[in-house]
Amino acid sequence: MGNVLVALKILDFAVSLVEAGSAAYTVLMQRRAEVQKMVNENRDPTAEEWDALFAAIDQRTAHVLQRG
Repeated sequence: MGNVLVALKILDFAVSLVEAGSAAYTVLMQRRAEVQKMVNENRDPTAEEWDALFAAIDQRTAHVLQRG
C-alpha cells in the first residue's frame, strides 16, 4: 500500500506543474483519480495500472522538456 501512496504524491506534484486545462493536466487528473480510488479501496495497482500511471507522468515530462 505504501507504493500507491507514493504514486499519489508523485501525481500531486506532477499535477502542480501542469497548466490547468491542458491535455497533460486532464490525463494526470484522470490517473490521480484512479490512484485515489486504489487508496480508498486499500489495494495496490496492477502492472497495467502502473504502466498507465508512468505513461501519464512521462507524457508530462516530455511536455515540460519541449517547452524548455
